[in-house]
Amino acid sequence: MSGSFVISLDFELMWGMIEKINNSSIKEKVKNVHIVIPKILNLFRTYDIHATWGLVGLILFENKKELDNTINDINFNYKNSQLNVYNYVNSYKDKPFPENLHFGLNLVKKIVSTKNQEIASHSFSHFYSNEEGQNDKDFDKDLKLFNAILKSKLNIETNTYIHPRFQYNKDYDEVLLDNGYKAYRGLRDDKLKDSKLSEMIKRKMKYFDRYINLLGHRSYDINNIHEEKLLNVKESYYLRPYNKKKKLLEFFKLRRVKNEMTYAAKNEKIFHLWWHPHDFGLNIDENISILEKILKHYKYLQYKYDYRSRNMIELLSEINTEH
Repeated sequence: MSGSFVISLDFELMWGMIEKINNSSIKEKVKNVHIVIPKILNLFRTYDIHATWGLVGLILFENKKELDNTINDINFNYKNSQLNVYNYVNSYKDKPFPENLHFGLNLVKKIVSTKNQEIASHSFSHFYSNEEGQNDKDFDKDLKLFNAILKSKLNIETNTYIHPRFQYNKDYDEVLLDNGYKAYRGLRDDKLKDSKLSEMIKRKMKYFDRYINLLGHRSYDINNIHEEKLLNVKESYYLRPYNKKKKLLEFFKLRRVKNEMTYAAKNEKIFHLWWHPHDFGLNIDENISILEKILKHYKYLQYKYDYRSRNMIELLSEINTEH
């Protein structure tokens, strides 16, 4: 199989950061998702990009009234009460609910109507599988709520799961399988896991590895994603938002991504790029420009090495075909 360029996005609006609702910068980024996503989709159409969009099911509601009919079902008893969506929504009992920060059905319909875009689950409520207080029954309920609303609003199903904040809980694999899921996005291998270096040095090495190839290539062979039952399409690189204060590093970030794509194309490997739409919510033009440079490089690699854009479910289909 030719090399694969995989893109996944975590589309969660404010539901992924409810404990940060008082941060004005975050609210501005989330508000601008309504501007950002059409721009991303336009680039995806232009460069024929196949991508996976992990949705938080709550964004599929059209208004607060719809949400209120379901909110009692997601009162998960996290020890950290700031993560409890039920408490969060009820905190708006005596003030207007900012719907533009929480709902995006029209945006999702634009994604669905764009060619080669896959819808995946990012859980119904931005569920935290490793937080104290929740359990497998809560996880099962959350998955069923997501599947139901996806079917109700868009008449589609999904087999792909993206764990919020990468909180993967191996004990919940059977729950995913029982609810029809076949693949998920996991973390790449930690090359410093068994190192005896201090934690401070490890952190610094990982930081610089974002910009230069310090810890080795982040692309991986297709045989590296086979697990017991669920397919783990590991992430390779988080596309951090443009930072005006670190302009020099932006050059190295782009070069790091393009070099890794080239390596993956030449060696028939998988490179999996991911980010959140709200990451582009500030410095929109600069972020879109960087993305376009990445996608132009993809087209060059497609021409020269038959590098292919594949979303997560397409990669799963390719693997099943070859094995």
